[in-house]
Amino acid sequence: MFVIFFMSLCLFLLPGCTNRIQKCRMQSAPVVAIPIINEAQKIENDTKKIQARIGRLNPATIVPGRTISENSVSLIQDLATYYKVNIAPEDIPSWNKYNVCKPVAERFKQFMKAMQSDRDIIWAIRGGYGTRDLIPLLDSMPVPNYGKTLVGFSDITSLHLFMAKKWPRWRAIHASVLIHATEHAHIGNKFNTLLDILEGKIDKYVIDSLYPLNACAKTTSPVIGRLTGGNLSVVRDSLGKIWEMQSAGRIVFLEDVNLPMEGIESALIYLKENCKFDGVKAVVFGRFTIPDYPQKEIVDRLQEFANSLEIPVYFTHKFGHSNINQPLIYNAVATIYRDKITIDATSYFDEDYP
Repeated sequence: MFVIFFMSLCLFLLPGCTNRIQKCRMQSAPVVAIPIINEAQKIENDTKKIQARIGRLNPATIVPGRTISENSVSLIQDLATYYKVNIAPEDIPSWNKYNVCKPVAERFKQFMKAMQSDRDIIWAIRGGYGTRDLIPLLDSMPVPNYGKTLVGFSDITSLHLFMAKKWPRWRAIHASVLIHATEHAHIGNKFNTLLDILEGKIDKYVIDSLYPLNACAKTTSPVIGRLTGGNLSVVRDSLGKIWEMQSAGRIVFLEDVNLPMEGIESALIYLKENCKFDGVKAVVFGRFTIPDYPQKEIVDRLQEFANSLEIPVYFTHKFGHSNINQPLIYNAVATIYRDKITIDATSYFDEDYP
């Protein structure tokens, strides 16, 4: 009897339970399918974000006597596809014109336009010669109370040194100019670090493969200092100028291209005689590219100079005029320990630091 009664009760209650369950399901939030974003789509989205932040600048001129190859022009044009950056037609030189420089007043006007735009990243299209011509005009302006990021290297070193000294809110990054980046754009992931810095994805990053060039560099204690330096020829020419490199208490990085070995040694001796290595925490040499001159011989000659200094001196192939040019941020705090240099990408601006 009990079994019959229990089964009857279940049959009586079951329709009501089923209705209540269905009603609850109808009141629940609908299930929404979440689209799956693959790695290619993520990269595409990231490049679109940074595209809106990048302005272009051509502050330098072509080195007199040199030509722009037709291949270089096509590489600049390919840049628009690779980095999702649009380059104005007037910024693309004609390959059959060796001198595409504009008068300094026109280049200054272009710089002011880049400053006043809503783009917070100014990426130099190329290096070359003559960037320093802008500095007297920039120095006559009030110091900007806002900051932007200037990316470039080689002749852009003069602007970097000026900003590191005079415009503390600006972030100066020694890294590939756009035309140089394009030439090596498809070599592995060589530009990921720079893009991560520009997108604010990383606070610290590491450059490895530091090789000690003298006994002081073989210390087991960390070396800490703020970064400065750049292209050796430009650093040498900065002496006595309003944009002269401030080196005391800092880690100085140096590189160059097409400068004969005697010219490299002469420039280094000139800096030494003018006390630019006095009080320096360390020196890091990048690649010095000399056509038809073995890199090993260059490093051996650099080592001879390193032995004349009583500060740690290192060499690395990770920055310079080559297919690897890791970013170095002026005034950022860097720590050298063993064979690595760790750079704090957020530490370039400090109101209390001279």
